[in-house]
Amino acid sequence: MDRPAPVLVEITERLERLPPMPQTVSEVMQMSRSEDFAVGDLAQVVCKDPTLAARVLKLCNSGFYGLGKEVTSIQRAVVLLGFEMTKNLVLSSFVHSVIQGDFEAYAQTSDGLWEHSFGSATACLALAENTAPDLVEVAYTAGLLHDIGKVVLASLLAERFQEVIERVKTRRIPFPQAEHEVLGTDHAEVGALVAERWNLAPVLREVIRSHHHRDVEVSEPRLAALVRLADGVCGILGVGAGFDATDAELDDRDLALVGLDGDRLQPVLDQVMARVMDVRGFRLF
Repeated sequence: MDRPAPVLVEITERLERLPPMPQTVSEVMQMSRSEDFAVGDLAQVVCKDPTLAARVLKLCNSGFYGLGKEVTSIQRAVVLLGFEMTKNLVLSSFVHSVIQGDFEAYAQTSDGLWEHSFGSATACLALAENTAPDLVEVAYTAGLLHDIGKVVLASLLAERFQEVIERVKTRRIPFPQAEHEVLGTDHAEVGALVAERWNLAPVLREVIRSHHHRDVEVSEPRLAALVRLADGVCGILGVGAGFDATDAELDDRDLALVGLDGDRLQPVLDQVMARVMDVRGFRLF
């Protein structure tokens, strides 16, 4: 279905109003794609943003990380956290600032959407650690951003909410399908446009677009599977889940893609679910 012209215009306007990715975050994300950097370089970038620096220290000194003594140096904090956790915190800080407003059309509050995004990121990372170690560096980011399109579409969907719900109830179709029929697009497709606006890697745009669309061609099918599974885990657990998680399940095809079957399946899922529940309700910011 083609997007109605007025809807396309509104989506474009909302994308243009979306905050650009801050220079600090962009620099850290660029570092993640380079092998030529030092811990001091990362600490120097973090120090450019006093709010971000304070958050890094807060995490490092929190029970979430579990250090025995107070850390007061950003460089020391970055060393202790490691590059990946520091990068994840930097990106999370930005995404948390963007997830603001009314998400009632998705049956979520801003806190709920953040909880679901953070929980999905945690689940995606835990799944990657167990099934695809080569994807660990990108798994958290992919899980964190999979629903970012809701930030753009929430108010637009609210105006047509009853029409969407009517289709879900009368035809018993998944919420994302009804969303797409009414708007001519959905939060997965729009999320990919957000990722493009923020100049994120093409693979991230692909997996965001495919998290409700298995037929979308992706360059890394395992990562797409990890995101769908992480989303499903959080939906099953009720972690910040909205209407689109009503039919949450773990697709056998995704489980097979990442080699989760047989005797291996339940122990890994138990571990992943435990990790998600451990961070549920944790006030990262």
